[in-house]
Amino acid sequence: MNFTKPIKHKLYKAGQKTIIRITMERLKRSILSLAAVLLFSGVAMAAPAAARATTNDTNSTNSTDSTDSTDSTGAADNSTQDSAEAEKSGNDLAEQFRMQAKEKVRTEREQAREQHSAEARQKSCTARKNALTNRMTNSVRWAKQHKQVFDNIYTQVQNFYSAKQLDVTNYTTLKAAADVAQTNADASIVALQSTDISIDCTAPDVASAVSAFQSAIGSTRDTLKAYRAALVDLVKALKGASTANSTSNAAGNTTNTANQ
Repeated sequence: MNFTKPIKHKLYKAGQKTIIRITMERLKRSILSLAAVLLFSGVAMAAPAAARATTNDTNSTNSTDSTDSTDSTGAADNSTQDSAEAEKSGNDLAEQFRMQAKEKVRTEREQAREQHSAEARQKSCTARKNALTNRMTNSVRWAKQHKQVFDNIYTQVQNFYSAKQLDVTNYTTLKAAADVAQTNADASIVALQSTDISIDCTAPDVASAVSAFQSAIGSTRDTLKAYRAALVDLVKALKGASTANSTSNAAGNTTNTANQ
């Protein structure tokens, strides 16, 4: 029998197994090497990306912080501006209130002063009403009485002048002045009678009415004084002429007596 063939077959199979084992080990080592390479490549590639991500995150954080800081600063500025505007508006409004209060107080004081003045005038008017009424009545009567006395004197002076046939150089001028004064006195008395009013202390124009009456009294007094002065001048002129005439007559009588 040939024993070498089985031995060769066994050796062949053993060699085949050895080759397969060696090939598998090499393949395994290759796979492990490739895995390691891929692993390290992934780490190497991931590191820059992570760095960039970190940088971006940092930049984003910084940008966010800057934006937040800017927004915070802007908000603070806006808040300060709003506060300043609010304070200014408040001050303006307070000043407006103060001015309104001053105007109100001034108006109330003026109204109180006017009311007090009106009440004081009315009170004074009421207290003087009887005296004023009597004075008005008496003033008209007094003016008429004085005018009547002067008219009587004037009539007597003219009658005396005519009766005595006095020679008065300026009689015509003096008589004309007396006539004018008499006419003015008549006019002033008529005006005084027209302003003779009843006192109404509740009337708003009572003071003006009283003042007008007082002016009329003054005018009447002045015209009566002027009338009296004109009569005095006329009487003086007639008295001088009468004295001269009496002296002349006395001298004539004495001469006639001596001749007899």
